[in-house]
Amino acid sequence: MKFNWGTGIFAFYGLFMIAMLTAVFASGNYKPNLVQKDYYALDINYQQRLDAKNRAFSLSVKPVARFENGFLIIEMPQEALPQSGSILIYRGSNDQPDVVRPVVAAPVQRVAMPDDVASGKWHVDLLWNSDGADYYVETSVVVP
Repeated sequence: MKFNWGTGIFAFYGLFMIAMLTAVFASGNYKPNLVQKDYYALDINYQQRLDAKNRAFSLSVKPVARFENGFLIIEMPQEALPQSGSILIYRGSNDQPDVVRPVVAAPVQRVAMPDDVASGKWHVDLLWNSDGADYYVETSVVVP
C-alpha cells in the first residue's frame, strides 16, 4: 500500500475523531464540585454578609485559626465574644469533606476534624452573632 496525501488526511481525521470521542466519554465520568452548594442564597444576602465582614474587620483583634493535633482551634476576640453562629470548614478542591459546626459561647472554639483529614489548604468561614450584631470572617488554615 502506498502512503499518499489521501491516506494521511484520512488517518489524521480518524485519530482526531477517536480523541474527541474519548474526551466526550471521559467527561461524562467527571463529577463537578461546587465550592458552595447554596451560592445563590449567599448572593442574595450578600449585603448582610458584607456588613458583617466590615464589622469583623473593624475589630481591634481578629479571630485566629490554627490546626493542632486533629483539632481546628479558633481564638475569638474578647470584644465580640460569640453567642451563636456557625463555622464552615471546606476545601476548594472537593466538597466531600466539608465540616459545619455551630459556634459555642466561649472565647476558644475547638472543632474536631475527621481522622482522615487531608493535608493541604482548608478554608474557614466563621459567622457569629455577638450582642445582636453579626460578624463574618474568611480565613484559611494549612493542615500538615
